[in-house]
Amino acid sequence: MRVLLTVLIVCFGTIGVFAQTGFTCTFPTTTDSCANNCTISVQGTCLNNDCCNPINITQSILSSNLPVGWSLSMCNPNGCFGSNVTSNTFILGPQSSDYIVFSIHAGANLGTGTVQVRLENSANSSDFVEYTITAIATGNETTSFVEINSESNGWLSQNFPNPASGTTHIKYKLPKHNVDAKIVIRDAIGRQVANHELSDQIGLLRLDENLLGGLYFYTLFINGEEFDTKRMHLIR
Repeated sequence: MRVLLTVLIVCFGTIGVFAQTGFTCTFPTTTDSCANNCTISVQGTCLNNDCCNPINITQSILSSNLPVGWSLSMCNPNGCFGSNVTSNTFILGPQSSDYIVFSIHAGANLGTGTVQVRLENSANSSDFVEYTITAIATGNETTSFVEINSESNGWLSQNFPNPASGTTHIKYKLPKHNVDAKIVIRDAIGRQVANHELSDQIGLLRLDENLLGGLYFYTLFINGEEFDTKRMHLIR
């Protein structure tokens, strides 16, 4: 049996501080595919913003609530660690960057799991970022969705599932309430085929237009300016 594995990651922390001192960690928005008894990995990059000094970053798994048979592991420049290791510290040189990975190993059981993880400057406990990872597995076609909510000025997710054979969804966040925002969908040669006005600051847009199969582009406009554009594939 194949499963639908959805991964949602939400970030908390004083992001504005990280851009000036300490470190920043970023994860790209990605999609992946996976069956049951498989692994979905989320890889990010941590950057030391200090011009002259190395810093130690502690990567931790704070808590987890996973279905029976599921597990979580993590990797960093020191290597990869199984679920029995919940914390490890690695070094970033001055103005250098390196990778980090969190992996969800989905077993045969369907269900929902939640994991809390943290990245912290070992010399300054107030310089940190925390992530909530939620994984959902249901009996359906297999795909995965990763959402990173780490920008205070808004974001636009990759549609999921993608490719889509029917209804697909787009998550978004606007920088504040009461802005003029819309998502415009265009076909592969640039013709507008749909236009959705947005009213909620954080929302989920359901797309079920009767469009032909093929490549499409969708753009988030905020106050008349293009914020972000992504592409989606429809299969009919």
